[in-house]
Amino acid sequence: MQFFGSIENIKSKTGKTVTIEGVFVMERGVGYFVQSRDRIAQKTGAILLEYPGLEKRLLSTVPAYGGGPYSYCHDAIISGILKANIGLEFPMAIDEIHNFIIRHPSGENFVVLS
Repeated sequence: MQFFGSIENIKSKTGKTVTIEGVFVMERGVGYFVQSRDRIAQKTGAILLEYPGLEKRLLSTVPAYGGGPYSYCHDAIISGILKANIGLEFPMAIDEIHNFIIRHPSGENFVVLS
């Protein structure tokens, strides 16, 4: 499954394993996926990543984006279980992540989780 269209289009996949392609953003220790770079600030249309220690893992694996409020803002692909998020900011979350690859602007792919 690719992350195209609205969150409403993927809500039917809640509780199932999904693979999402989009833009991974890390802002102040919170990681999430958005459809495109022009939507990085629209968390109501984003999918939260639930993985304890994600920022520490990223910093030891992938060069940071640098500058501004975002430590990462890269094209990526992730697989895990999609679920409804109880919080107000993010309508959906993904956990039980078993595949997470970041496509760095240098052209290199970094495997964060496999």
